[in-house]
Amino acid sequence: MGPEDDHLSMPTHERQGSLVTSQASARRLKAQGSAGSELGQRQSVPPSRAQAVVEQ
Repeated sequence: MGPEDDHLSMPTHERQGSLVTSQASARRLKAQGSAGSELGQRQSVPPSRAQAVVEQ
């Protein structure tokens, strides 16, 4: 983080509003049984393909 960070220039009440919105979204996903890792599992690639990408 540095002086160029957008969150540092936001007023406190706006940062709090953003936090509340994020928390509510996370709670809804948790209540639905969704998780961020599920997306990664649906879009996985074989390890050999991942290694080939890394080597390039």
